[in-house]
Amino acid sequence: MNKSIYKLLVVFIAITLLVSIPRPYRVMASDEGGKTYYFEDVVNAGKDTGYSENNEITKNDPHYGWKLGSFSISGYTQEIINTDGTVTFLKTVGDEVALSFQLNQNIDKLNDKDNLVIADDKNGYDLAFQSDRTDFGRGILIIQKTYQSNKEEPQVYIDYLAGVEVGANTKVDVFEEGDYTVSLDYEIQDKKLPIFSTYNDYKISFQFSVRNGNCMVFPFDVKTGDELTNESITKNGFRLDLARSRYLDINIKKEVLTESSGGLVEDVRFNGPAKEGKEYTEEGLYTITVKNNYTNQKTEKKIYVGTDKVMMAYVKTGYSIKDIKDLLKEGATIDDNGNIYIPPKSEESDKTENVSKLTVNSQNKISRSNVGGDTETEDDSLLLLPVITILILMAILILMISKKKKKRRLAKRNMNPKGQGENAPM
Repeated sequence: MNKSIYKLLVVFIAITLLVSIPRPYRVMASDEGGKTYYFEDVVNAGKDTGYSENNEITKNDPHYGWKLGSFSISGYTQEIINTDGTVTFLKTVGDEVALSFQLNQNIDKLNDKDNLVIADDKNGYDLAFQSDRTDFGRGILIIQKTYQSNKEEPQVYIDYLAGVEVGANTKVDVFEEGDYTVSLDYEIQDKKLPIFSTYNDYKISFQFSVRNGNCMVFPFDVKTGDELTNESITKNGFRLDLARSRYLDINIKKEVLTESSGGLVEDVRFNGPAKEGKEYTEEGLYTITVKNNYTNQKTEKKIYVGTDKVMMAYVKTGYSIKDIKDLLKEGATIDDNGNIYIPPKSEESDKTENVSKLTVNSQNKISRSNVGGDTETEDDSLLLLPVITILILMAILILMISKKKKKRRLAKRNMNPKGQGENAPM
């Protein structure tokens, strides 16, 4: 193969691999029941230091070369590895994010050795959780949840390993949105001699977060309690329900019609973060924008509070205020639901349409693709970049190879002119 073509192939493969790098998350395991992520790293936590140390397990350590067990997270839709190394699990409707533990060792004969056992730590404490000295028993499991910067009281499972069956995948708890810290603290007794033993503290400790993967907010009429969809109109006002999604960016903008030299125009009265449960009853057009920073999805809802028919038509049809005013000048009318009606222009058009009036709604507006429902978008343009790049590179490579072949054929013809080839008479 020609050296230049070889170099081109190397460059092509390298760029293909580069643009094909996946998004910043990884699947630890997957089966028919869904994804599963494992935590099993153990450290030597010192001796009587409140399980505060993070020492590497060396060759002379009695815990060297074997693992007590592993934790696993299941029941989620997607996981994302954060820049600090922690994991965020995204849950959607129907997901139940659960933590389980599987014990792999007989706690009375660790690593199949009679001299290694899980000790009864009668005077243990965990410095990270600021716990008091107490009887930890044969291993203690501590789980603490932080929700919107508020640390809750840790859940404590004393003598945890004594109640876990070897080889069984034991469910610990189910988790909703929040940030979690988990630590399994245990002490190992090494019976080196009948009357002499050494003790070491160990821990399997990790952090993770749970977030809702949706991008929804639910407005409800303040009087009827009915849910209001995108482009709804209400005289009563509305309140917001975030469906327990506390980590979404939600913004609300209010616009009203005001008189100006050019007539009625839209005027923004406020634009800022929304609050769950707050009632919005003042007249105006409210645009609610929701963003999920983990999925980059956006949802937008428009709701009009009031009785102004021009604003009602603006919400219902998607037409500009100017267009609606022009239609009204031409004889159009607006009903109580915000629909615009245009009377037939002549008897001939009346016969052709076979109706007395024509409804103009948002389906006439080409730029609106999701009329009557929530507008949810996701930036997928980046997903096309690798495909386009690969196709362009392939086209360039094929073109260059074709040119090389053509040059070779021309060179052969020049070297063997007609009548002077290998079989030409001497």
